[in-house]
Amino acid sequence: MNQHPIRMFAILSVLLLAAAEAQATQLRLVTSVWPPYVAENLPNGGLAMDIVQTAFERAGYSTDVKIQPWTRNLQGVEIGVYDVVCTIWYTDERARKLAFSESYLPTEIVFVKRRGENWTFRSMSSLDGLTVGTVYDYAYGKDFDEATNFRKLPQKHLLQNLLMLVNGQIDMTLDDRRVLEHDIAEYLSMSVDKLELVSPPLEKRELHIAVSRQTPGYEKIVSDFDHALAGMRSDGTYESILARHDDAR
Repeated sequence: MNQHPIRMFAILSVLLLAAAEAQATQLRLVTSVWPPYVAENLPNGGLAMDIVQTAFERAGYSTDVKIQPWTRNLQGVEIGVYDVVCTIWYTDERARKLAFSESYLPTEIVFVKRRGENWTFRSMSSLDGLTVGTVYDYAYGKDFDEATNFRKLPQKHLLQNLLMLVNGQIDMTLDDRRVLEHDIAEYLSMSVDKLELVSPPLEKRELHIAVSRQTPGYEKIVSDFDHALAGMRSDGTYESILARHDDAR
């Protein structure tokens, strides 16, 4: 009996199985430019991407990253065009279509004011009569978004608000703490001594990855990520990543 066809069939079967397994471990990641968390010119793509891609690599996944505007990210993941959105805050509404990981990075939304001004945030009443620079479509939190005791002056970009603050056109603005520190150092280095971040924060939030519930095996992907992240925390990898990006600032 001729063994060659059988041997060729066996080899082909192995190759097809290997290809299927490779495809199964390839994840389509999507995110938006958001320095210092995500940016192509930062070490390993930014702080958030460094953590996320390291965790997936340790979990045995290869990744293909697409960077595009936020609204397209969320829509794309919800309908299954992409598998994973890399930088997202949890909401109950989003959880209907997305499966969330454990938090991989704590964040804070804080106010920034002109240095020397005697103002501290305690509650929404602290903002009575003030003019606060905001960014269109930014989710600051229900209490802030619904408050009417101060004036909100929206702009397209945080940098516009920071420039207006320096020039005395608004009383303060707010954003993620790391983003504020990055943008002030990057774009307003001559005005660093004129600005001051305010404590306590308006809100504390946690960054997650989220996987489309339409992605086959989405529960395993989330579980694998969480397990890898726990390993990174226990063996010092996580702290090393944080330190690397702190040093790069």
